Amino acid sequence: MIGIPELIILRQNLARRFAGQKINDLHIHWEHGLNEPAATIFAATINSSLLEVRRVGRLLHLVLDNGLILGIRVFEKARFYLLSTQGRENSPMFEIVFSSGDGFGVRDALGQSQLLLNPRLATEWDVLHPSLTFSYLKKVAYLRKNEPVKGILMKDPKLCGLGSAYIDEVLWEIGVAPQSRVGKIPEGKLRDLLPAIKNVLNRATESLSTLTGSAELITDRRDFLIIHNTGRMYDPKGFPIMRAVIHNRRTYWSESQSVFL
Repeated sequence: MIGIPELIILRQNLARRFAGQKINDLHIHWEHGLNEPAATIFAATINSSLLEVRRVGRLLHLVLDNGLILGIRVFEKARFYLLSTQGRENSPMFEIVFSSGDGFGVRDALGQSQLLLNPRLATEWDVLHPSLTFSYLKKVAYLRKNEPVKGILMKDPKLCGLGSAYIDEVLWEIGVAPQSRVGKIPEGKLRDLLPAIKNVLNRATESLSTLTGSAELITDRRDFLIIHNTGRMYDPKGFPIMRAVIHNRRTYWSESQSVFL
C-alpha cells in the first residue's frame, strides 16, 4: 500500500539509483490513463537523462535533461520493483530501463496509477504542504459537518494523500473514532490533527527507511503500525482493536477512541 511515507522513500531510492543515467528503453504495457499517446511519451523520454526525482503530492516527477518531466501518479495499490531483482511481474503497467542495464517497473492491481508527460498538479495538493492549516480544517469541518471524519480525510484534495492505513493511525493518536461526524469533533481534537499527521508520517518514514532492503525500492511491510495492523488484537493502551469498512476502506480503531455523533 503506497502512502506519503512510501513515496518519500521511493523518491530517495529512485534518485540514488538512477539519477544521472540515460533512459535506454521504456515499455508501456498499460495505456489506460496516459495523458499523451504512448508513442509521444516514448519519443520524449528515450535517450534523455534523469536529472532528479521530486515528490509532488501523490506524484513522482522524473525530471529529464531535455526539459521534460515524466510523471508517475501513484495510487495505493501500486507496486514498484527493480528489474534486476524481480522475476516476471504479473500485469506490469510500465518499465523504464536505464543505461546501467537496470531499471524499475510499476504494477497496480487496480490499474489506477498513471504515466504522464509534463503532468500538471498544484503543489499544494499535498498533506505536508504549508497551505494545510487549522483554518482550512475548520472550514472543511463546517462545510461537511455531517460526514464521517475518515471519509473527509480520504477524499479532501489537501488530505487525500494520507492513505487509509495512516488515517487510522492519525485518528488513533488524537483519540477520535473514524465514524465520528467531523462537525461534532471538538475544536481541540481538530487542532491536534495537523501535528498528529506530521508525527505519524515522520515515524512511518523512519520505520520504512530502516526496513527497506538494499535489493528493493520500498518494503511492503506495515507491521510497525500501531492500530492498522492485522497482527494486533489490542492497542498499546490495552483496548481491543475493532475492524469495519468505512468509506469503502478497511478501517481499524480501538475503544479508546471517542465517537462524536
